[in-house]
Amino acid sequence: MARTGSSARQPPARTEVATAAATPVQSADSSDRWVVDLAPLDGRGRRACESIATVADASFGARGLTGLDGSVSWPALFASGVYTGDDIPELLAGPVWTTVKGRLDGPSTESLQVDLRHGIVRHRWQFDGHEIMVHRFLSGADVGVAVQRVDGPVDSVATTEPVVRPGPRPGTSVTSALVGTAEVMSVRDDRSGACIAVAAHDEVNDTSSSRSIVRLVGIAAGGGAGIQTMAADRLRRARSNGPAALERRHRSAWDRRWARCGTWMPDRPELERAVRFATFHLLCAGSTGSDPDGTVQTPSTETAIGARGVTGTSYRGHVFWDADVFVVPVLSAIAPAGARRSLDYRWARLGQARARAHREGRRGARFPWESAAAGTEVTPVSAHDLRGNLLAIRTGELEIHITADIAWAVGNHVDWTGDDEFLASHGLELLVETARYWTSRLEIDQDRSAHLRGVIGPDEYHEHVDDNVFTNVMVRHNLDLAAAAAVRFGGCDPTEIRTWQELSEALVVEPDESGIYEQFSGYHALDDLSVHDIGEPPLSADALLGHDVIAGTQIIKQPDVMMAYHLVPHLLDAGVFERNLARAIERTAHGSSLSPAISASLLFRARRWQEATDLLELAAFLDLDDVTGTTAGGLHLATMGGLWQAVTFGLLGLRATASGLVFDPHVPPELGPIRHRLMYRGTPIDVRVSDDRARVEGSVAVPLAVAGETRKACRHDVRRTGEGWEHR
Repeated sequence: MARTGSSARQPPARTEVATAAATPVQSADSSDRWVVDLAPLDGRGRRACESIATVADASFGARGLTGLDGSVSWPALFASGVYTGDDIPELLAGPVWTTVKGRLDGPSTESLQVDLRHGIVRHRWQFDGHEIMVHRFLSGADVGVAVQRVDGPVDSVATTEPVVRPGPRPGTSVTSALVGTAEVMSVRDDRSGACIAVAAHDEVNDTSSSRSIVRLVGIAAGGGAGIQTMAADRLRRARSNGPAALERRHRSAWDRRWARCGTWMPDRPELERAVRFATFHLLCAGSTGSDPDGTVQTPSTETAIGARGVTGTSYRGHVFWDADVFVVPVLSAIAPAGARRSLDYRWARLGQARARAHREGRRGARFPWESAAAGTEVTPVSAHDLRGNLLAIRTGELEIHITADIAWAVGNHVDWTGDDEFLASHGLELLVETARYWTSRLEIDQDRSAHLRGVIGPDEYHEHVDDNVFTNVMVRHNLDLAAAAAVRFGGCDPTEIRTWQELSEALVVEPDESGIYEQFSGYHALDDLSVHDIGEPPLSADALLGHDVIAGTQIIKQPDVMMAYHLVPHLLDAGVFERNLARAIERTAHGSSLSPAISASLLFRARRWQEATDLLELAAFLDLDDVTGTTAGGLHLATMGGLWQAVTFGLLGLRATASGLVFDPHVPPELGPIRHRLMYRGTPIDVRVSDDRARVEGSVAVPLAVAGETRKACRHDVRRTGEGWEHR
């Protein structure tokens, strides 16, 4: 994963893949494409299942296994944006409400099922002709409300007070208090004051031989007073509605979510399920309780989307560029309110970004590589590699493209949603302040060319480089967006706007005489190794050869120049795309979990079908098959976002611009027909591609550009002509 010290914390990918293949956690025989069946539930596979079956929304996440007496599990409850007060903060673990008092009499088999259609997890034990079944969801309609039902033999499931376990951790205080008639358990961090509170109530229904226990739960989190009261109030409202009504509301909320998005691949059922699984968890990360028209019913105006969301503790729950470049673009097209909340998380921390820029003698705002609650830089400064050597981590110091990535997310969100109100307010402020940072960070040579020196690009194998193409192109885009928005909405001096325009033109991003973009100044002088000279990707090349050795080669961790082709293709030469792609793929180790999906998207554009499909499937099953052995730490949300983008931008060639949608499908025959649904400016859009025909349809007329010709209609019929497409 493109992360500080990632190679220092993870074993080589080749070793992980070989080990994972012996213990897959996904059953391949389920006929229901909306259901993920997980087995076996033991060892490492069990830990991965805990993440895979997390129930979550944009506010809270509860990991998926049930804490049953005698059953090994690692349950946890997390709240988005709620961190400890450590020097390097991490997600605060709250009270656990998924535990059950029960026993298994004799040998048992265990299964876990995730119902993607309705956002429900089912956990089953079968033993001696009996079974215990747990049915659980975190409400998609009522923020901070959860329901768990346990059915089993009356002798095997105990009736006790609701079992709510604290997440024990040094530096936290656990309290239990009666709020009204509700018993509320809280975990509060002693340094930050952050608190997560849970109130639970069990309703028991017995027959002569069976017992059913329905647990209603109220959850609240934050840093102020009254968190316990909020949890108790949510429980009270849940009890007044009752479990049947809560489940109807929850299912209805998921019906509304799936009405605006989804992917169907009838000839590839396993891949279809995997893409659906990714979309499900992206919806969980960005969606929260809402009414039918999508208006958010929560006091929270922001969402901190960490690298693993609220599904695990890897990377301490910090917010990286993953949110802005991989997750938010998806949410803009399937859950726009969630994208807006993530961008507002960035806007709310502009003060800290300004302060950092000022401390460094710069203007504007510089955002941190890793962010938590306050918005300060929380990237660790060192980590041990697999050999025990202490390595300096320089991403917090040098991986400055994050500031331009946030600006890109603002522009992309407005293209998809048409949210001019956001652009005129928070969006404009983000664009202007980031552009001001670049004017003070760029160096101008005597020939008036502009340079960015001493940076790290997405390829983290090479540090402190000059004129990284990805960074320069993203900064150019940032400056262009800021100038256009400032001209449109005002508030900036015309001289400042002209400066942004001039600097954009002056930035060095041109290909050489052979049409190749040199990844950074001096890259072509490095040892020209192919990744196949050291092994078959995916692999952690720096872990295999050592940090210093790999830095002296042209082997790269993930697409760098090509990432720019993915995000801002209009700013690079389309005529040399395939030449640069071929060169990059030969040198890409895929040492980051972010790499396969983006590479697949680009390879589909080049019609390199088999390579593209292989990498698409690697991304699709990364968590479902625990390919890297790291799923136990939480789901790779950026990989899931990249997978959705590979389908949307790569396979379907569908992009939003300021003037409409652009459509250029690249679907190989082997993948068969594809249907894909998303939102464009409030309108559900249905896209179908099959052989030599395609259709893009919406309830209102939308402009669609095919082969440079734009038409505006509710329904666009498109046909293949040779290797291209045209309107019918």
